[in-house]
Amino acid sequence: MKDRILKTSQLQAIRVFDKGEELIIPANEDLQCDYRRLQSGVQDVKVRKSLVERLYNVQKRLKKHSEGLQLILVEGYRSPEYQERYYLNELFVRCHGNSGLDFSQMLEHVHQFVALPSVAGHPTGGAIDLTLAINGCEIPMGGEKADFSCPELLPTFSPLTTSEQTYWRSVLHDAMVSEGFAPFYGEWWHFSYGDREWAAFYGHSEALYGPLYE
Repeated sequence: MKDRILKTSQLQAIRVFDKGEELIIPANEDLQCDYRRLQSGVQDVKVRKSLVERLYNVQKRLKKHSEGLQLILVEGYRSPEYQERYYLNELFVRCHGNSGLDFSQMLEHVHQFVALPSVAGHPTGGAIDLTLAINGCEIPMGGEKADFSCPELLPTFSPLTTSEQTYWRSVLHDAMVSEGFAPFYGEWWHFSYGDREWAAFYGHSEALYGPLYE
């Protein structure tokens, strides 16, 4: 299970029945929002309404673990148009370094770094990227979010992380999964609720959220 990374075909098989929930900005003194993808055209961390209460509950779990422990929300909703540009750019870059792959293999390879737009979680508002801080200082987790310079550090259970980094990744993982979020084991910072990744991970036949066009 710890190495389980779903293929695009598995995600495409999941039906979507959108609940129509609005996007909102999490507003709670215990949740820190630090949006870091400024070129995307989105100004804030925004997620579907159901995610917010779950994130509050995650934060409560973390405070029980350690009083100064805090979630930092880095990115939520991403427009479908931006997701497509982001994916195509990554596809272009990786085509030059992986000429031995056929087209379908290349699409699958790129999906491990940037989700195929048709099944991506961020455009649904159901995916969240986040990390941890303690007493206001961000915890080194072993590699920065979306830093693909060392792909071996990206997986949640990377063999390259130190014992301390492994510990904090596990703390984040366990707290999120305890509140019903699905992890993406290819990226330690990425979790989702209600999207296709979440549905497939938990064995649901239907996703709760589809892409949102603002």
